[in-house]
Amino acid sequence: MIKNFYKRSFIILTLILSLSVVHTSYAQWGKNKNKGKDKTEKNLVEAEKFFIEGMKFFILDEHDKAIPYFEKALKKDPDNDEIAYQIARTYFKMESFDYAIPFLLQAIEKNKVNSYYYRLLASLYYEMNRYADASETYEELINLAEDALEADYVEWANSYIAQRKIKEAIKIYDKMESQYGLNESVVRQKQMLYIEINNLDAAIKEGEKLLVAFPTVAEYMLSQAEMLMERNKNDKAKKIIEDFLSQNPENTEPYLMLSEIYRREGNREAQTNALEKVLKDPKVQLDAKISVLLTYYQEAEANNYSRNIGTMLARQVVDSHPEEAAAQAIYGDFLMIEGKNKVAKHHYLKAVDYNPDNFGIWERILQITIEERNGDSAIFYSEEALSIFPNQASIWFYNGIGYMLLEEYDEALSSLLQGKRLVVNNDMMISQFEAQIGDVQYRKGNYTKAYAAYEEAINTYPDNAHALNNYSYHLAMRNEKLNLAEEMSARLVRLHPDNATYLDTHGWVLFMRKKYKEAEKYLARAVSNTQNPAIFEHYGDVLFKLNDTERALEYWRKALDLNPTPELEQKVAEGKL
Repeated sequence: MIKNFYKRSFIILTLILSLSVVHTSYAQWGKNKNKGKDKTEKNLVEAEKFFIEGMKFFILDEHDKAIPYFEKALKKDPDNDEIAYQIARTYFKMESFDYAIPFLLQAIEKNKVNSYYYRLLASLYYEMNRYADASETYEELINLAEDALEADYVEWANSYIAQRKIKEAIKIYDKMESQYGLNESVVRQKQMLYIEINNLDAAIKEGEKLLVAFPTVAEYMLSQAEMLMERNKNDKAKKIIEDFLSQNPENTEPYLMLSEIYRREGNREAQTNALEKVLKDPKVQLDAKISVLLTYYQEAEANNYSRNIGTMLARQVVDSHPEEAAAQAIYGDFLMIEGKNKVAKHHYLKAVDYNPDNFGIWERILQITIEERNGDSAIFYSEEALSIFPNQASIWFYNGIGYMLLEEYDEALSSLLQGKRLVVNNDMMISQFEAQIGDVQYRKGNYTKAYAAYEEAINTYPDNAHALNNYSYHLAMRNEKLNLAEEMSARLVRLHPDNATYLDTHGWVLFMRKKYKEAEKYLARAVSNTQNPAIFEHYGDVLFKLNDTERALEYWRKALDLNPTPELEQKVAEGKL
């Protein structure tokens, strides 16, 4: 209640003050504007009366009620530009722009030096997307009005920018600069416009103005260096950066730019030293550091230098930000490229401790865990991930493999079927699920269901290596559909000609078809790049079939040393299959 009282009191006070101003102003109109006009005192009094009534409603934001009074006032005093302007203002407030424009034009016709009229007219044109008209209006304002401002030049330039007339906008800024002197924000705007029209040299020249006027402002120095680097003017950029660092030794971020210059120069040692200064500094934002590391990561698999330096730098980022998930994760990524999966997994687990909502990190943890053949851990981590991402199909996939590793096939099948139901518009993933379901069904002894799942996997995605391999190998082991098995395994080795496991599968299918000479070719390629005892045993078997007993015993012994089994012991002892 008290609040409402004060609110009403404030409105009344504002109204009284406004009307007193209006009365004084209107009296002035009578003295100055109507001199020599054939108007009666009665018309002026009535015009003032109508105008005051209109202002009451205008101040209370009842604009539709104000308009009739203003129009009556203008009818009584048709040469009064300020009444016409007030009508235009009111229509502007009502967003009736088409109605406002004629009154503004009338006001300007009567008074060509009042800048407020031009500004409101330009604003109207802006609201109506009539940017060319706005440009003309600002030009008239600058040329005719008595009190044009710097801001009017800015708006004039903006009207050209809205029309994508960038060069015209720059000309306006140049006029403004010649009229008022250097304006930092205008120079920066001109730089951006020059960059937009691919005139980087002109942008650099604008930057030189700022460096002369403000030689110690960090933002201007670094921005200028960045533009110089874009034009490959690395020596000039380096000089600016070094000057900045001499003045601001505590600010290490510019070393990022300096490191890039050293990279271009081929100075790896200086590049690395510059990066270390940044990455060791805990004040530098982690995102900036991650961006640097990603450039190394993209080259790490193919480039030993990038891998080694990237790993070292990532370690420093972890030391600077030990409780940041992103730091732990990027270091884990480098470790995985180095083949240090166990250590990588350690850092991935730290990452999800700090930020459990990173789905990609959970996937990498599970990938490593499955490669370790650790069913218990696979189930534990996948169920933890599922508590956060219950609708992610791939987590169910890893969960199913975890149960499969523990030979808990019913649970494995349940998880795989649940995961497959969650897959949307991804044939490759559906195929992966079907292949894994085939493996589970085969282990359960449901061979018909297993074969159906493998066939569905291959029909859905014909290049599924897992399905092609396991289906053809299982058929060979059971001596079933050997024609189909050979067809699939042949396709497999065409797709992956250097994979020892797939070469072994095709060789074994040929062996089962008694095509021993062909089988020997593929198995010989397989044993040349593997230490798998099963492949050694298969190669020994085919050599025996080709009457090369001595070499057959050699490979059986190799297999026996790696994986002693009763069957291998018997083959070695008896020297035969």
